[in-house]
Amino acid sequence: MKCNICTLLLFLFIPSAFSQQNESELICHPDKIVFNIVEKMPILQISIDELKKYMTQDIDTIEGNNDKEYEFYIRFIVNCKGIAGDYVFLKSDQKSLNNQIISVLSQRCSWISGVQKETNVDVYYSFEIILKNKTFEIELKNYRPLGK
Repeated sequence: MKCNICTLLLFLFIPSAFSQQNESELICHPDKIVFNIVEKMPILQISIDELKKYMTQDIDTIEGNNDKEYEFYIRFIVNCKGIAGDYVFLKSDQKSLNNQIISVLSQRCSWISGVQKETNVDVYYSFEIILKNKTFEIELKNYRPLGK
């Protein structure tokens, strides 16, 4: 429980740790407002199983100790046009894989933008990615099932 609270605090209060792109180029809103939670969160247009498959086939995993578990917490923006960017690793147990993870997310994922008050808006989004035995597990941290 303590770890989950620490992770939540990291996601909320660290604006950039290992940023890859310029946030200001991505944001649509003229006042540079990026929401954390909106009425309709952005929707990933591929399934989590497909994303895990792409990660497994596109990322060169670590040689050696395959029993070790590696955690990655990544936060990024899905803008009002459904374009994702400004990837930031809040935690990375294997930094050599960061660029490969970003490559898969940016090339394989497409998004439907988030909506607030019937307007498409820029939204922060988060993933937890776990790599163990050359297998990826992914949890959407901002995910809310449709209709809830």
